[in-house]
Amino acid sequence: MVSRIRTVAIAAALAVWVAAAGTAWGQCPGSPTLTVDLNYGIEVFRVGDFDPSDTHFHPHIFTAVMCNDLGEAREVKLSLIIDSDVYGTLGTGETTPFELDPGPITISNRDLTEASGIYELDDYHVTPEADELEELVLELGYLPEGTYCFELTMEPAGDGPFDFSAIVVEDCLTVTNPINLELIQPGAPFGGECPYVLSAHPQFQWDSRASRWLFRIAEVEPGDASGEDVMENVPVYEAELEPDDVFGGGTAGAISWSYPSAAEDLAPGTTYGWQVTAFVQTSGGTEEIPSEVFCFQRWDSEDAASERILEALFQIMPELLDLLGPALEGLTPTGTILVDGESVDLAELETIINDIASGRLEVLEAEIE
Repeated sequence: MVSRIRTVAIAAALAVWVAAAGTAWGQCPGSPTLTVDLNYGIEVFRVGDFDPSDTHFHPHIFTAVMCNDLGEAREVKLSLIIDSDVYGTLGTGETTPFELDPGPITISNRDLTEASGIYELDDYHVTPEADELEELVLELGYLPEGTYCFELTMEPAGDGPFDFSAIVVEDCLTVTNPINLELIQPGAPFGGECPYVLSAHPQFQWDSRASRWLFRIAEVEPGDASGEDVMENVPVYEAELEPDDVFGGGTAGAISWSYPSAAEDLAPGTTYGWQVTAFVQTSGGTEEIPSEVFCFQRWDSEDAASERILEALFQIMPELLDLLGPALEGLTPTGTILVDGESVDLAELETIINDIASGRLEVLEAEIE
């Protein structure tokens, strides 16, 4: 029963949050209206933030204003229908009739779920189609991704004079849950071999659908036994980043960000660890989601870099070594390197090899002239 109440509490809160979001604030316009003020943009709705035993501690998601400018109280009721693009109709419910006094009346999501409250949704029915969603909510601990549509109605009730028609508002909310964060390159998870990097200002890539991050890079010092140890060292560089500071992300794929030219050069022969922390707005407030720590080494010279790049290419493509065989013995790449017919330098080739190793690119043909 508790799990069902929690699921209903989230749904009811969302329902009034999105309803009538486009209505303007101000004086009552002469007939009952409904306006809603959002407190913050929530990206994740966690079931643990909705305690059915005490709604006063529910997250303050919205403030709703019902406005009556008819000169005297009118008996009204609120009703709602909740639909999902994946699961269909999830629930329907309504309040008992209540008097809407003249002037604005302010309520919040807490009022809709407060037991024995005037505005409680005490006639709420969860449909059989919601059972699958309820199981998933309890398994995940949060509302799953999808589009949730809410139809909210405020209508006259009782036997009094009906000076207004029912107000019906429908709106939809897309839940994205940007809680996954994976580093892509440069480097590899700390604790294994730290790959080599040529550039003093490399390009960093990670996969995340959040909209704000903290990037941090520090030197790996003797005695560092874990990525957490590395991140406790004095940072070489750190910065808070937003979508305008990076390339990609969202529907555009992985996020790319270039280490700034104005930042301190990453020193040759030095090993570094880096991490990205995503800031996500949840129903319980701002949550910090740290990635694992990746490490890499700066090459100490370009000659060594050219040899190690070739070694790295053969490691991820052993069939290339078998194919070219003796032609590669003693070879050091010093001439022009072409990728898809375009000349690239060693730093660009390094990035391409990292993409091949991660499976983001596939080599169709290679030759040496």
